[in-house]
Amino acid sequence: MAWFLKLERNGADAYVNLFVAMGDPQIFAKDTVQFEVLQQVVYFVSESTRHMSEYVPYFRGDLIRMERFSLAPFDLGGRAEQLRLDAHYEAIREELEPDAPMVAQHTNEYAAYIMDSTAIGTLRLVNINVKNTGLIPNFPDGSCMEAPCLVDEADVHPCYVGEIPEQCAALIQTNINVQRLTAKSILEQNCEAAIHAAMLDPLTSSKLAMNEMFSAQPEFFNS
Repeated sequence: MAWFLKLERNGADAYVNLFVAMGDPQIFAKDTVQFEVLQQVVYFVSESTRHMSEYVPYFRGDLIRMERFSLAPFDLGGRAEQLRLDAHYEAIREELEPDAPMVAQHTNEYAAYIMDSTAIGTLRLVNINVKNTGLIPNFPDGSCMEAPCLVDEADVHPCYVGEIPEQCAALIQTNINVQRLTAKSILEQNCEAAIHAAMLDPLTSSKLAMNEMFSAQPEFFNS
């Protein structure tokens, strides 16, 4: 969950404008979950409606609530996924001219920019996942965090952020808890830790059929 800690336009606080804008139903409908979170938490989150709804327990409790926030369930079955991929590849084929050479182009992904900076020294500021080493003091040390980093030919240099609002940090902490227990379950081959991770996930409950999953895939679980 990446938060806009400050939102300004021409040096003036623009959060006021955002609160006013989300009162328009048409604008609210474009980013339902982000605006609802803004209304309750007072900060706007960068995650999309569908992604943010996966990290908190408030939006997917029942079909009526999901419909209210434009979170209609979709089929993740094998056939649906294959149809999606077929349509994706067909769109690519239509864009390519027959026998035309493919040309490498920059995208908005960070990897190419980071490699460029480390190779030739172009100084850039990018957001990168790094280990927290006091950059955000009210995050656990050692946890993975996305922070602004300066990149040059020498290294990636994470920037100090400072404490973020407690309510934002607390929401993120709920997911850090799950990540740590998930890592423990994998590194120690510990099924109990996996169950604890599922119990603590904001979007699941202790009723998950974890034991059934272990039994169905015994080659991955030794204890």
